[in-house]
Amino acid sequence: MNLNTTNALNYLVIAALIVWVLARQLQARPVVVRKLFVLPIILVVVGIGSLDSATSKGSTHFTTSDITWLAIDLAVTVLFGTVRGASVRLYPQDGVLWRKGNWVTLLGWLFSFAARAAIGVLASDQGASLVASSALALSFGVSLAVQGAVIYLRALQSGVPFAADPRQTRAW
Repeated sequence: MNLNTTNALNYLVIAALIVWVLARQLQARPVVVRKLFVLPIILVVVGIGSLDSATSKGSTHFTTSDITWLAIDLAVTVLFGTVRGASVRLYPQDGVLWRKGNWVTLLGWLFSFAARAAIGVLASDQGASLVASSALALSFGVSLAVQGAVIYLRALQSGVPFAADPRQTRAW
């Protein structure tokens, strides 16, 4: 598989994940700690691997422009993750904490996507091709991790217990 095919496949996988994540965020669900962080951690690891893979294939290397645009991308990602995490409604139900995104959460995602697209275009125009082509999974993972961290901290302040992890409560 060549680099363009790999990038196209990465974008399709990320797009499918985004649709899945958006649908789940707008549904009412119990807050399970593991579910706040597992997918973001996986995406961050994949994103770092993608950047590493892109730089280890020959003459491609991080430039000052790549580092600058990656910092800008991650700063914007943290901002939108924070806004979305603060917008999620937390409430007690059945003795545990539940969550549900709302229109502000959805707008936060839409603005986040628009900002990421603009950063990708601007980064590419400034010669930061690695950030434009290989940092999508990292950006998405950091965004979800920050959102999860904000929800986690808000949940702790609520005093309502987290829902049990279904993987931990299965009867054998």
